[in-house]
Amino acid sequence: MNKLRFQRALCAVACAVVLTACGGGTDDEAGGPVAFNVSPSTLDVTADAGSACPGIAVAAGSPDAAVVGRFVINGGVAPYNVFTPYPDRVALTTELVAHRGQSFGVYLLGGCVSPATLTIKDSLNNQISVTITYSEGS
Repeated sequence: MNKLRFQRALCAVACAVVLTACGGGTDDEAGGPVAFNVSPSTLDVTADAGSACPGIAVAAGSPDAAVVGRFVINGGVAPYNVFTPYPDRVALTTELVAHRGQSFGVYLLGGCVSPATLTIKDSLNNQISVTITYSEGS
């Protein structure tokens, strides 16, 4: 009788361990409850007075360069790739965002590209975008 009770208890513990272990993956994996999105999804940059385009003309990453916008990615399946169609005008702080809730920044390198649409793709090739526009300064 004790041998049967011991086997049942051992089986119950093994089942509990197995059920606990298959609690799913991290939030970065497919099927998460959050829709693929970026925040903010738009950015309006005001140019210098009398100009329709920002007057920034420094290399990204230099001490004089300023990140004009930061964008947080949520949902989808990490990691995420960020693409700019105008790398000579709009530079990124990183082209690879490893996890949900992390961000990338944007430098404007001078010149007029409005709107500038950045594309973000997740690991399943789903894509969303960020639109950057310029407003004339006053």
